[in-house]
Amino acid sequence: MLDYCQLQMTLKKSLYSASELAEILGVSRQEIVRRIWRGFIKAEKVGHQYIITAKEFSRIKDQQGKK
Repeated sequence: MLDYCQLQMTLKKSLYSASELAEILGVSRQEIVRRIWRGFIKAEKVGHQYIITAKEFSRIKDQQGKK
């Protein structure tokens, strides 16, 4: 069985919050939320947070690299 820290590390590899994505991309959290609302980023809302999958994160990073 995984302890809490191991579980968090496993989840971080497959899921990202809007805040984490914003920090990685160097934009504000609000900008990430705007992109989600406009349909540029696929995300699921869980409670008060948006969750972005690792697959979507890779797609976004690839797009950022092409600019």
